[in-house]
Amino acid sequence: MSYKKSLLPIIFGLSLLFYCLSCKKEETNPFLFSSIEWNEFKIPEAGTVFCMTGNIDDEIYVSGFKNDAYFTTNKGKNWSKVAGQCQGGIIQGFLVSADTLFALTCGLGNKDGDFLGCPSSYTLKSKKEWRKKNHDIDDKKYWIEGSFISPRAKASNGTVYFLSYIKESGNRQQLNKIFNRDTTFVLQVPLNNNIRSLYIDKQDRLYLGMNQVPANGKVASLYVSKKPLP
Repeated sequence: MSYKKSLLPIIFGLSLLFYCLSCKKEETNPFLFSSIEWNEFKIPEAGTVFCMTGNIDDEIYVSGFKNDAYFTTNKGKNWSKVAGQCQGGIIQGFLVSADTLFALTCGLGNKDGDFLGCPSSYTLKSKKEWRKKNHDIDDKKYWIEGSFISPRAKASNGTVYFLSYIKESGNRQQLNKIFNRDTTFVLQVPLNNNIRSLYIDKQDRLYLGMNQVPANGKVASLYVSKKPLP
C-alpha cells in the first residue's frame, strides 16, 4: 500500500508534464527593424500609406492622405500621383481587374466576414487618371476581403497576418504586433511613426505602410522586406 502511495506524486508529475507539452504555446519573436533586412522608400506628400497593390520591382500603387494615390514604375526611385480626384474618401483598398484599377473607399461587414468595397473611382493603368465610376457597375462584384480597421494580408501558403497596436507606458516608441494564428511578431517603430497597413506581394515579401503624425503633407515611409516571409 505504501509503495503505491509513493508512486502517486511521480504519476501526477508525469501527467502534468505531458499535459503541458500537449498544450500549444504561442511563440513570441522579436521583430525589430534593426534585425530585419528592409528596403525603405519615401513617398513625398503621401503622409500615410493606407493600402497597396502590385510589387516594388514592377509597378506598385499606394493610397495616401487626402484621397490621393501614388505609383512608381522604377523601383521606388520616383513617385507620381494619379491625376484627378478620387471620389468617395480615402482609399482603403485597391482592386485590380484586367487593366483597370478600382479605388475602394468603404468597409462592409456581413455574416461572411469583413470586406472592402464601394468602387467610387477607377483608372486605366495606362492612363493614371481617376475617373468616376459608372453607375452601371455592380458594386458587389468589386468587393475584396479585408478591413481598414484591422488590416490583414495573406501569404501564398494561406497564412493570414493581422496588425494590432499596443502603446507601452514609459516607452516613447509605439509597439505594433503583426500576428498569425501561431506566431506573434512584435515591432518597435520610430517615434511619430506607426504601421498603418501591411501587404504581401506574390513573392511573399512583407510591405509595411507607415503613418506620420500629423500626416498632412508629410513624407510617408514604405518598408519592404528584402527576403520573403519564412
